[in-house]
Formats: sequence, C-alpha cells, structure tokens
Amino acid sequence: MLLLFNIVVPSILFALICGQAVYVALYLRQRKAVTWQSDEFFPKAAVILCLRGRDPTLSNCLDAVLALDYPCFELHTVFDSDLDPALPLVSAIKQHSKVPIHVHFIGKPSGQCGMKCEALRSAIQELDSSIEVIALVDADSIVAKNWLTEIVRPLQDNQVGVVTGDRWFEPRSNFASITRAIWSAAAIVQMNLYQIPWGGSLAIRRETIQELNLLKIWGTTFCEDTVLTEICRRNGLSIVRPRQIVVINRETIAWRDLHYWIARQLLTVRLHNPKWALVLGHGILVGLTLLSCFLLFGVNLAINQLTSALLVISATACCELLNFLLLVWVARENIEVLKNNQQLANQAAIYQHWFAWVVSTPLTQLVHFASTMRSLTLRHVIWRGIEYRVSKSGVQLLNYRPFLDRNQPDRETESVS
Repeated sequence: MLLLFNIVVPSILFALICGQAVYVALYLRQRKAVTWQSDEFFPKAAVILCLRGRDPTLSNCLDAVLALDYPCFELHTVFDSDLDPALPLVSAIKQHSKVPIHVHFIGKPSGQCGMKCEALRSAIQELDSSIEVIALVDADSIVAKNWLTEIVRPLQDNQVGVVTGDRWFEPRSNFASITRAIWSAAAIVQMNLYQIPWGGSLAIRRETIQELNLLKIWGTTFCEDTVLTEICRRNGLSIVRPRQIVVINRETIAWRDLHYWIARQLLTVRLHNPKWALVLGHGILVGLTLLSCFLLFGVNLAINQLTSALLVISATACCELLNFLLLVWVARENIEVLKNNQQLANQAAIYQHWFAWVVSTPLTQLVHFASTMRSLTLRHVIWRGIEYRVSKSGVQLLNYRPFLDRNQPDRETESVS
C-alpha cells in the first residue's frame, strides 16, 4: 500500500503542475497586444486614490500619477478623517501641482460596506459633471507614465465594461516578500483566466457606473473589484486586461502579516466572485498533495525505506522545479512590460536570488493552502485598523476609528495592513 502511495501522490502533484502549465500557456496567449479604433481617445478622467494611512511608497505613487501623459485628468484623494497621516503630504503636493488635486472626506460611514467602497461612493457623487471616465489606483502602486492613456483606451468600445491591470511585486531578498511576490504571480494567471479585476488599477466609464447601479451595489460589498465579474457578465459587458498595464509594488511585508494578507485577498473572491469554487479547489488540491508528498517522505524515512524516501523527495523536487520555471515564464512576461515602461529597478532580482525563489515556491503553496483554509472561516476581518463582520449576506463595520500615526508599520518599507 505504501508503495502505491509513493507512486500515486507524486504523480498527482506532477499532473497538477502540468495543469498549471496549461493555465500559464492560456494566460500568455490571452496577453497579446490588442489594437483599438483610435489612439486619440482622451475623455476627461478622474483618478481616484482612496487613502487610509501613509503607505511607504505613497510619495512615489503621487509623483507617478501627477507625471501621467494623459492630457486631461484630475486627481481625487479620499480620506475618512482629517487626522490621517497621509493628509499633510497630499496637502503639500497640492499647493504646487499643475494637475488639479481634490481632497474629499467621507463623513460618517454607513457601516454596511468596506471603507474603500465608502470612499469611492463619496468621491464619485461629488465629481464634476464633465468627468466621463473614472480610474482607480492604490496608494502602494506606482503607475507608468502611459498608464491612464492605456487603461482608458479600451473604453472607446461600448462592449467593454471594465479595464483593469495586474500588480507585480518587485522581488525582494526577505522570504516573506518573496513568498508574496510568488503568490501574486500565480494569482495573476488565475485573475486573467477567471476575469477577476483588480481595483488597484481599474478604469470604468461614469455612465457604466450609473447604468449598472454600482454606487448602490458598492454600498453593501466588502470590496469594489471582485464583484464586477458577475455584474459585467450579467449585463453583457467584457472585462479587458491590456498587456501593457502592469503596476509595480515595491513594498515589503513581514511574516506576521503575510498569511492574513493572502487570506483577505481570497476572502474578497469568496464573498463576491462566482469563480471561488475554482480558486478554492486549486488551493486545497495543490496544498494537500504537496503535504502528502512530505508526509510520505517522512514515513519512508521513519521505517528505514531510504530508497523510497529518496525517490519521493526527488519527484517532489522535480515537480517544484517545474513550478518555479512556470513562475519564471510569468515573470518574464511582466518584467518585459515593466522594462518597456522603465519601471523595474532590479530586473535581475529573481535570477540573483534564484535559490530563495526556488525554496519559496513550495513554501508559497503551503502558505496559500493555509490561507485558503483560513479564508473559509473568516467572519471578522481587520483591514487598516477597522474590524468588519462579513458574510454572503452583507458587511457590518464594527469599530470605526481614524487611522493615526501610531498605527503606521514600524519599518519604513513595510506595507500598511
């Protein structure tokens, strides 16, 4: 019986890796450049930046947004408190900015949705009637100079409901940040194939927001992006992901925050997206199979079956090496875009720290498995200091309080969680 397991379990892992190879091939096939009717499509746009806390790269984010080559846009920042640590920076930049910068305050939260949804609803309702397109960007993201031009261009097609992009974490040397970068690279593939938009790089026509009644929908959801997949499908609208829209994130993360951060990302899919069953099944199947391989290795060692133990661990190592090569395949695609946009500070980091990346590949799968299981039971979520009770039926804000300086992370480069 043990001999059978020694053969079957690594074979299942290999089959899963082959399946992932098919996914990566389909992802790369989807990412061919698409041409649109006109390159001169510049409706007046509002870039909305929702802020709660001062992200380590916020200054870089603001500089990048204000340097966009789009001819007619405004920056709208949204706060939930005038005590927010990010407000002085925004106020200082506003004084000498050539781009119009507007500052909005939410007021009293409704308590029935996530704070980002509250911020978006508040800001969009206050926009001037001349604004035709709304683009969202996150404070931990650094956009390319052509980001707004490229993300708005597909909206000239009325069948396009949402345009979105991908997030790429620049490789770092600490294992927690490397693990997050690997997890995000794998998530990019699924998000592309399952049409799951990302709210950190997203554009939508203002009239589409009105037609789909999104302000009302966002008033009852935890997040603004994963819910759009089903809404667009029901209304016959497509979600477009132009190849050239990759947004870089240069922040780090600590181990104490990583597991919860991934679980929270998965929770947004569980709550609002019809593809959750596929995401869940993949996470559980890969995690259990990998754990079974390590368990078989230990059992064979314990009963002194050294040859079998060597074969099991060798087969597992080969599968994980193939997994790493798939990661490199995805990385090359995204690095090429970032290189063309002159955004990547260290193009060779994944190769310089190749051993750390190889070791972190199975580690990431195990962390993903643990985070997937945790996301199944998450009912109370803490996001930037605010606790929510979440379920399929709705969201309840439990303990709103302003974000203060003492809530900032200890390390300057560490993500605000």
